[in-house]
Amino acid sequence: RAQGFHGYVICAGGPASARGSELTRALRNRADALAVRSQPGFQAVDLIVDKGRVTGVLGFDAEAQKPVFVESKSIVLATGGAGGIYAKTDNDPRNTGDGYAMAYRAGLKLRDMEFVQFYPLGIDDEKLKAEGIGLFPPNLADVGEIRNAKGEDLLEKHNLRVRPVAIKARDLLSRAIFLEIQAGRGTENDAVLIDVTHLGAEFVEQNFAGMRDRCLRLGCDLARERVEVAPTAHFNMGGIRINRDGATNLDGLFAAGEDASGVHGANRLGGNGVAESTVYGARVGDFVAQWVGAVKHSEAHREQIAEAQATANRFLERWGGENPFELRGELGRLMWEKVGIVREGGNLAQAIAAIAEFGKRVEQAATPGGRHFNLG
Repeated sequence: RAQGFHGYVICAGGPASARGSELTRALRNRADALAVRSQPGFQAVDLIVDKGRVTGVLGFDAEAQKPVFVESKSIVLATGGAGGIYAKTDNDPRNTGDGYAMAYRAGLKLRDMEFVQFYPLGIDDEKLKAEGIGLFPPNLADVGEIRNAKGEDLLEKHNLRVRPVAIKARDLLSRAIFLEIQAGRGTENDAVLIDVTHLGAEFVEQNFAGMRDRCLRLGCDLARERVEVAPTAHFNMGGIRINRDGATNLDGLFAAGEDASGVHGANRLGGNGVAESTVYGARVGDFVAQWVGAVKHSEAHREQIAEAQATANRFLERWGGENPFELRGELGRLMWEKVGIVREGGNLAQAIAAIAEFGKRVEQAATPGGRHFNLG
């Protein structure tokens, strides 16, 4: 929306898994038409704050291989969630909670971070996830049968009668599948089986052609055999506290999408995440466009920039130490096993202790080959 233009994006038809990308494409085309400046490959590192007001952001330009400081009256955090900290996730692996971390270091409190939504019908295949394909469509759970390795019908066994179950009760279905796997009733690959073969190959090919093609690339035929599925980390309900216009408690800092909290509560219906991002993205954009015209520019202090740069350099300039990629893999397994779908006090206590140890190990981490931040 800009200068009297009021438009609406409606995603209808086609596979549900592609609607988010279609929405992004439409918005990107509009931004290009408005000549909105963008910087591909920019990775935000830290917010620069002075006297309770954000003055800019320190980042790294991956394409130019150099640090960048962006001075601004306002910043909107829309970095996505933290699904990437789990071993099993359908998120982009870069979704590691950077927005939460930057806001927390800037002094903001996070809320409801314990509420993580898991999607029950995940594809645990690295090749397809690398192509952005990580989920089976939710309606497969309604027309198909979900069975454990013993052949038991899980919807019947766990009394999951609401429909569509993977939208209205995805938390309960995820929990049911997870418990079956944990009890040893899953497959060798820690999954359960979804079966739509009783619908007939012709029906599957006509109604789930895209999904069948993806399964064929996995080496299985959805139309003629059972396929493995398992829950996967999907959406963070918690985040930064915002008001109705996306403003935070830090002057000049705004948030939208998974970076923000409070829109849904502890859980949400399937599909409402896209609606939230669209609605609050527009609300924040409209509000900030007016807000920046009414405030004066506040110059960032070089000392603060230098301090943020020094913090970023702590492991970038170290040539020998813990491998951060290995640390991340260990953290992902820990989060999945101890802080995943089903939690209990003993496991959480173990996770807290292990994460504290990770904190010490991170202080000794180094990037392979070494690299140094220098704004000059």
